[in-house]
Amino acid sequence: MVYANHEEKSLIEQMIFLPLVKKVLEHDMNALATYTKLPRPYLQLHEDVFQAVSNDLRITKREVYRRGIKVFEESRDHSSIQYKAYVRGYEETHCYALIFLKNKTEKYLTHYIQTTRNTAQPSEEKEFPSS
Repeated sequence: MVYANHEEKSLIEQMIFLPLVKKVLEHDMNALATYTKLPRPYLQLHEDVFQAVSNDLRITKREVYRRGIKVFEESRDHSSIQYKAYVRGYEETHCYALIFLKNKTEKYLTHYIQTTRNTAQPSEEKEFPSS
């Protein structure tokens, strides 16, 4: 049975998916540095996205703590991961298929990349560095 209200469900979801996004970003940082010819611009965008995810995760953790919600991974098998959430003394179980976790994590990552790119300050003058 679901005991969490809409805001609490959103916090629980963020507590599940934001750490997954951070893990993907950490893994990809090594690949970017190793397998790209000009890694610096990619690593800068990557670092900006990582900072945005980290900030949101910190805010989410603070709010979860303030509300007394606990979320943790209970078990994992070859096809799914089961999470437990304690909300106002009630226990909820959330079971996600691995493919769903992958797809949802990709959506979160796409959102953060688009948000980071849109908040970057475009230069007024379109000058490129001269040699």
